[in-house]
Amino acid sequence: MSQLDEGALVSPSVVAASGAMVVLGEPGVGKTSVLTSLVEGLPRLEEVWEWEGGEDACVWVSGGDLTETSYADELGCHFEALPAAGSTGGGAGMLTVVL
Repeated sequence: MSQLDEGALVSPSVVAASGAMVVLGEPGVGKTSVLTSLVEGLPRLEEVWEWEGGEDACVWVSGGDLTETSYADELGCHFEALPAAGSTGGGAGMLTVVL
């Protein structure tokens, strides 16, 4: 499937391969299980600065306690550590951030 059709039922891996995705649902329906299966096999980094960009990796950020004031400490620091758009440094790996 090269294009996602609005309203189509597809597997999470197809959606994830097309770019960013959001998984919503009631407590206990399997949101964490879906995300865990999508990043299975990827090295899990404790801090994004550990990523050198040469291979795919995952940063798992616990978002349950995020507030407006804790965003920079808990999540913003991960985004700030990413290479700038158009940067030629690093490799061709993809960093997956799970919140």
